[in-house]
Amino acid sequence: KLVPTALFLLFIAGAPSAMSADEVMIAGIGRRSCTYWKSTPELAAEGEKWALGFWSGLNYVAAVTKQQNQLIIDPQRMLREIEKMCAERPLQSLADTVWITFLTLNKSQ
Repeated sequence: KLVPTALFLLFIAGAPSAMSADEVMIAGIGRRSCTYWKSTPELAAEGEKWALGFWSGLNYVAAVTKQQNQLIIDPQRMLREIEKMCAERPLQSLADTVWITFLTLNKSQ
């Protein structure tokens, strides 16, 4: 129950730059920077799994709350878009990067 509530609060905040992973309890590699995520093949694989799960959670909250559209895209495209965002903001957390990518792609559809 707490995860959907926390994600709902992120959705209604509206501005991705206004929230940071420091203000939300983020577990796992998602709290680490993009640079860290891409630093080894093992961490890259761990981060990809984390991102897929987090994206699924964002879609779940979108479906439950109706505050945002679900963004159902090919997982490989999703990871490519996250990597692009990471290249632009290497010190940003993986969680923030996934969140901003989700919002950016969602608005463009």
